[in-house]
Amino acid sequence: MASTHPSHRRSFDPLTELGPGLTGLLLLIVALFALPAVVLGLLAHRLTCALPRRVSLLLWGLLAGVSGYLLSLFWRHGLDTLFAKEMVAYVQALSHTRFNLLTLPLAQLWPDTWPVWLRTLLGAPLMGFVQEVLAPKARHPDPVQAYLARERRRHRANTRAIARIRHPRRLPPCVAMKKGSPLMVIGVPLDDEDQAEG
Repeated sequence: MASTHPSHRRSFDPLTELGPGLTGLLLLIVALFALPAVVLGLLAHRLTCALPRRVSLLLWGLLAGVSGYLLSLFWRHGLDTLFAKEMVAYVQALSHTRFNLLTLPLAQLWPDTWPVWLRTLLGAPLMGFVQEVLAPKARHPDPVQAYLARERRRHRANTRAIARIRHPRRLPPCVAMKKGSPLMVIGVPLDDEDQAEG
């Protein structure tokens, strides 16, 4: 039984997990169904990278819930027939061109494609939510900016520590010397004879 460590999350790579043929087919179906929604979701997720992880996850979760509900309503009210019509048109066009994508008559297929894309634009938050879930936990908008921010915090902490050493606000009573009290070295009083020899 193999155990996986929770900190080493393995990312899903469709090319190795599903194979190139099935991956290409899935990408083609997603492109036919909701290419603008996927692109819009990826761009919107990129814009919210600066938000804290919990806020971003909550935001994308709420938007994905609303988006999923609206897409299910559209699916029940005619989106399924539009998608089936689009798929049949593309399969017929591919069979006529003998699966040559370069000679595909896109101008004739466009009237079947744009109504589906228009109705699936509401799916953009679903793609943003998927990106949010699959994104690594420690994410920063820019690694250089994150490094510079850490260095600024470290520099400020060092400056404060040096200032406390040079100008102490209050010395502890065991360190503070009163006038006339003997000097102390690690808690042992020095006599005047020891001071003269040293």
